[in-house]
Amino acid sequence: QDSMPSSSSPILIENEVEVKSGAHTKGVYSISFSASLNLAVTTSHDHTAVVWRGKGEKGWTKTATVLHPSCVFSCMFHPTSSGGKLFATGCEDGGVRLCRVRGRGRDEVEGEMEVDGVDICDEVINEGCGQVRSLSFSPSGTRLAVGCYSEDTLYIYAVQSGERERRGGGEEEGWPACRRIAKLHGAHRTGVNNRVAFSALTFAPPSSPLSTSMMMASVNGGSSSDVTVWTSERQEGEQEEERWNDVHTLSTTALHVKTLAFASSYPAYYLPSPPRVLDRKGGKGREGEGEEGNVGTYLPNVGTDWLAAGCDGGSVMVWQCSTSTSPPSFSTAQVLSGVHSGNISGVTFAVSSDGGSTLLVTGDISGTLCVWRGARPPHSLPSPPALSSPLSPPSFVQMQKVKLNGVLIFDCAFSPSGCAFGIADLNNSQGGYGPHFWQCRGVGKCLAVMQ
Repeated sequence: QDSMPSSSSPILIENEVEVKSGAHTKGVYSISFSASLNLAVTTSHDHTAVVWRGKGEKGWTKTATVLHPSCVFSCMFHPTSSGGKLFATGCEDGGVRLCRVRGRGRDEVEGEMEVDGVDICDEVINEGCGQVRSLSFSPSGTRLAVGCYSEDTLYIYAVQSGERERRGGGEEEGWPACRRIAKLHGAHRTGVNNRVAFSALTFAPPSSPLSTSMMMASVNGGSSSDVTVWTSERQEGEQEEERWNDVHTLSTTALHVKTLAFASSYPAYYLPSPPRVLDRKGGKGREGEGEEGNVGTYLPNVGTDWLAAGCDGGSVMVWQCSTSTSPPSFSTAQVLSGVHSGNISGVTFAVSSDGGSTLLVTGDISGTLCVWRGARPPHSLPSPPALSSPLSPPSFVQMQKVKLNGVLIFDCAFSPSGCAFGIADLNNSQGGYGPHFWQCRGVGKCLAVMQ
C-alpha cells in the first residue's frame, strides 16, 4: 500500500493494518462495530456473518460464524440493546435476523469479553418483502430502516426493548420487539449495503411543537442522482402508523449516489458526550434507554449536522444541516473531488481527539481511502455556534490518502472510541476474502498509540 504525505499526522497507522484474508470464502459487503464492546461483525456473499473480537481495539480475531440461507448484504450493531451484543443482518432471502453475541467476563473499562457463540432470534423480520439490500438502526435504537430491492421499497420498524428474562441462573434482556410502522414505496434506490442515513438530531414540527421529529436521508427512488431528506410524523390511530414526509431534495453532480451518512449518527463523532434518548414530548431519558415511543436523541447545544453522499465517479458531496428550522435547512454542497477514481462505497465520520475537527473518511471501489478534516463539531463548543443565513457550505480539506492495491472497498467504519477503523473488502486481494483493521491516532479517545 502507498501513502500520500499530508500536512498533519496520519489518522490511519498504515504499518499497523491487520488483513484478515480467508475469514470469508467470498467478498465482504459490510462491517459494523459494537457501541460498547470490542466486537465487530462482517457479512459476505458466502452466506455468513462473522463476529470479531479485539484486544484493546487491535489484534482482531474471528470468534464466531453465523450461517444464513443466502448472501448477507448488510449488518449493523444495535446502539444500546443487550449491552452492545445485539446486531441485525439483512439477507438476500428477504429476511432481517437479530443476532446476539453470547459471552462472559466482560471488562467494564476495556469493553472486552470472551465470545462463546451467537444466538439467533427465531422470529425473522421483513419476510416476504423481497431481498434485503440494506438496513440501519436510528442512533436512539428505536427505529430500524430496511431497504428492499423490490420496487426500491423502504420499511420502517419501531424497535422496543425486550423484557428482562431469567436465563441460566441470571437475568438477561429479551429479544427486542420490531413492529412495522411505515412502508415507503420507491423511497430509496437500494444498492447492496446502501443504507439510509439517520440523524441523531431532532426538532419540533410546526404541527406539533411539543413533540419531536426524526430525520433521515435516502437515495431518491426516481432519480438516483438526488438525495431525499425525510422527517417523521406520528399518526395516532388504531395502528399508530408513522408518516414520513419528504421535505428536501438535494441534487448532486453525479449520475448515482452510492452511500449516505449523517455525522451525528456515529459514536466516534459525538465523543465525549453520547446523546441521550428523547421521549416523544422532548424530555431527556436515560442514556442508552430505548423504547418504541422514544423517537430520537438529545445533544445539548447542538442544532447542526453534516450529511455526506458518496457518488459514482469518485465525488463526495457534503452539506451542513440545521435543525433550528422546521423542516431542517441545508447549505449548498461542498464537492470533494480529484482524489478518488472509483465509485465511493464507504463514508463515515469521527471527531479528532482534541475535539477541534470533524473527520470524514471516504473509500472507493478502487481501493483508495481518504481522510478529510472539517470544522469543529458543534457539540465540542462551549456555547451554540451562531449560524449564518443561509448556511455556509462545509470546508473539508484532505489530510491523508491511502492506496490499497487490489482492494475493493465496499464499506468502512470507525469503532465507537475512534481507536480502530475497518473496511469490508469485496476482492480476493491477499489470497483470501476478509476485512482489514487499522489502529488510529488522533481520533476520538485515541490520543496516541502505545508502541
